Amino acid sequence: MSDALYVDTDTGEIAIRRLNVGANKQYASYISYASNVLPPSADGLINGVSITALNKRTRASGASAAECVMSWTTRTNFVQNRWSSVCWAPELSLFATVADTGTGDRVMTSQDGITWTIRTSAANNSWRSVCWAPELSLFVAVAVSGDGNRVMTSPDGITWTARTSAADNNWRSVCWASELSLFVAVSEIGVGNRVMTSSDGITWTARTSASDNDWWSVCWASELSLFVAVADTGAGNRVMTSPNGMTWTSRTSATDNNWHGVCWAPELSLFVAVAASGTGNRVMTSPDGITWTARTSAADNNWQSVCWASELSLFVAVASTGTGNRVMTSPDGVIWTARTSAADNQWLSVCWAPELFIFSAVAITGANNRVMTTQPFAKTFGNVDIIGHNLSPVSSAPHVRFNGSTANQNVFLRWLQRTTATLAGSWWQTPATPSYSTVARGSGAGLYEGGVILPDGRALFFPYNATTIGIFNPTTNAYSTVPNVTMPGVGAYVGGVLLPDGRVVFVPCNSTTIGIFNPVTNAYSTIAGAPGGAAYVGGVLLPDGRVLFIPHNATAIGIFNPATSGFSTVSGAIMPGGGAYFGGVLLPDGRVIFVPFNATIIGIFNPATNTYSTIAGMPGGAAYRGGVLLPDGRIVFVPCGTTICIFNPATNAYSTISGMPGSTAYEGGVLLPDGRILFVPNNGLTIGIFNPATSAYSTIAGMPGSSAYAGGILIPDGRVIFVPYSATTIGVLSGFSRPPPELCYHPCFNKL
Repeated sequence: MSDALYVDTDTGEIAIRRLNVGANKQYASYISYASNVLPPSADGLINGVSITALNKRTRASGASAAECVMSWTTRTNFVQNRWSSVCWAPELSLFATVADTGTGDRVMTSQDGITWTIRTSAANNSWRSVCWAPELSLFVAVAVSGDGNRVMTSPDGITWTARTSAADNNWRSVCWASELSLFVAVSEIGVGNRVMTSSDGITWTARTSASDNDWWSVCWASELSLFVAVADTGAGNRVMTSPNGMTWTSRTSATDNNWHGVCWAPELSLFVAVAASGTGNRVMTSPDGITWTARTSAADNNWQSVCWASELSLFVAVASTGTGNRVMTSPDGVIWTARTSAADNQWLSVCWAPELFIFSAVAITGANNRVMTTQPFAKTFGNVDIIGHNLSPVSSAPHVRFNGSTANQNVFLRWLQRTTATLAGSWWQTPATPSYSTVARGSGAGLYEGGVILPDGRALFFPYNATTIGIFNPTTNAYSTVPNVTMPGVGAYVGGVLLPDGRVVFVPCNSTTIGIFNPVTNAYSTIAGAPGGAAYVGGVLLPDGRVLFIPHNATAIGIFNPATSGFSTVSGAIMPGGGAYFGGVLLPDGRVIFVPFNATIIGIFNPATNTYSTIAGMPGGAAYRGGVLLPDGRIVFVPCGTTICIFNPATNAYSTISGMPGSTAYEGGVLLPDGRILFVPNNGLTIGIFNPATSAYSTIAGMPGSSAYAGGILIPDGRVIFVPYSATTIGVLSGFSRPPPELCYHPCFNKL
């Protein structure tokens, strides 16, 4: 289960309801637990929002995934304990690892996998496994030693409390089943009681194991509603399964190897187990936990742990033996490739942190280097295509998709569903004090207006008066222009859209052609038919793959279809013209909000029905330039005038906050990783920072003014790039934590 936004259609009240998500994407297993449970409607929508469409995770190509795991780096840990298990808590943005040696220091935590902090353990037990329960906001660790206290829990990874274990067995592994709200731990000793369960991590109950094997690892498959445990001993029965953690059934293992790790890959519907013994067959797989098939391992190392990365479509296993090859990977569980480990330590555990796009592994040996991580994946995006929300996958590869697992497992939906009242938790990073710097660009007035991040991580600036396309490379901090390509200039384009196939559409303002740019080949082409005369300002990628142009002077909404290269206007929807709107925001339900500039109305367009409606009461007179979607569904209109406007599409209500500098101070906004909104300085001499949780507005001084910047781009390393309009420099605001990639790429966010 997870929290979801609920709108009472009678009262207009916005509240948080508990969403129970079943094993399939149609949510057929919804059960009404209580009045605060929010059921999906028959069409799979909640409040008109396709949870399946939004509940997508970034998926990388095989080439990019391979690049991600090719390079491992050891990290310094100053306490030389035997670190036996590591897990990731996305809600806390925190790794936690536990050890079976040490004096009062058998836990350490890290927010990035690089810098680790020692924490006081609840007892000096031999801790062997740790897991995280997001629904309870709780870590649970289990041990193979201790006197009645072989469990400890923590809400934050810092403060740990000893708990009474069901028995003083050697508890080797623990996991959490969200759908059952249940912890399950397995043991290598005990008489008929080598399983224990708990609904809260505090009170534990012994359960009868299928056999008295040495059970080493257990995992949960939500799609099958099944626990699977694997063992180090047993005669042909080194697997057991359970639908509820209480009743266990022996299963025939593929071989009688010493099975030490098991995990589940929902996208492949596949279990994978790894072993510390066997000849060329130290992997086995199963689609159901019942029928197991031996697979050829990359090497006959003592494989101790395996995990699955949905975003990379990749299994990663680590070993305690081997020479330079103590990592192996597989995209399917069948074909395995040896990888170079950072050191020949005895690696016992590995986990994946999708929010950081890194793997982290821990070891029981090594000299100040008992942690290793991969390089942050955001640095190795490479040439990818973006598959937008609810869009059909393109045939070209590699690509990034917003698709994959169930809602309960999906980081983006969990993040999107947080309200402004809880911005301090979960996805939201601790608010940072940012620092401003610049990168030289050169002279020229009114050059670029708006920008997008390209699939390879570079930032593209849309040419307004410029006769070139601007490119900023955040890796090298270098500015360049695309060679052998000439733009029309004279206010040609304002804003644009990244297409699912990786091309970029330039929104025609004064230009009578639509610009199309391929950043892979540097090819630029045009489509005729745009009206010109400052017709459109900003664009939105629609759920069906078309691009909507926001009407500024135009009296009709423009629609561009990249599939047919056709341009058309929406009949029957007459726009006010006269500089009416400046930018638009895509809502999760597919509608588009037109941000009022000179218009005294908010425009609302539904592309599914081609209907246009308005909300009156806006001030007009160049009031707002651009809008930003908040996680709670509201929209903040960026102040060009003297007020901030907050519009709620669920209730069609709006409110304003006065005190803005006016005089075209800001143009464009960015949703920051900490939940605040950044207003990009245009004529203003300050950066505006707005906190929707507190309605507080603050500034950062030192901006050049004089129409300096027009639009901002959040890049995967957490920096914000200011698009140079008349400034001779590119503005760079740094100091934020790394955002989820969805925040950088998703069509709902960060549009001019």
